[in-house]
Amino acid sequence: LKEVNWPLTSASNLLGDTPHNPHPHVHQGFHSLYTSSNPKSQYNKFSARDQVLRAVRKLVDKYKDEEMSITITGHSLGSALATLNAVDIVSGGYNKPTGSDKACMVTAFVFASPKVGDKGFKTAFNKLSNRHLLHIRNINDIVPKLPFIFYFKVGKQLKFDTTKSTYVKADNAKAIGALHNLENYLHGIAGTMSEGSGKFELIVKRNIALVNKGADLLKSEFGVPPSYDEQKNGSTE
Repeated sequence: LKEVNWPLTSASNLLGDTPHNPHPHVHQGFHSLYTSSNPKSQYNKFSARDQVLRAVRKLVDKYKDEEMSITITGHSLGSALATLNAVDIVSGGYNKPTGSDKACMVTAFVFASPKVGDKGFKTAFNKLSNRHLLHIRNINDIVPKLPFIFYFKVGKQLKFDTTKSTYVKADNAKAIGALHNLENYLHGIAGTMSEGSGKFELIVKRNIALVNKGADLLKSEFGVPPSYDEQKNGSTE
């Protein structure tokens, strides 16, 4: 997987020839996945970047007379690409209708994101206007801590601890795969730790069976089979 390699590459094609010191650099693998294209390929004649920016430009111009905002999201590797895309949209002015200086807000909600760039990237990110990024993080998940050196977090963080959930098996709750699982993340942000008792409580009505989607995390008392599929297993609600 490209995300386990840590070399940095210039982000000038995303942020321009910025005067920031140090110059912004990002993870080479993430940058390649976002920007690479191959005219001879059946699948990626145009890069992910080109496809998204064209779609954003079209929609922003179409709805230029309405109140707009742009929301981007992703999980794990997808969250790293969402971060690059958010920066790219704002830096390139794709959040402005053609010929206009009126920019709309760009907000990224990234789940379990690895770090994307170096100190220069963080500096450039902080200088951008009309952008928000919320990094949603299960505190025991190792992926958001990677890469350990030369990389910096950006945006604000929302932290929670799914190992405190009274719904999941204690012996499975701390497994690396469980901590990084998207459905477990969504379970985490649907709940809260009550003050005083410290008990995990669901405050959003979200079917707990989804926690077992592709996994085996729920306690047996809830009667949800591993790798739960509502179409095959039927609804638990």
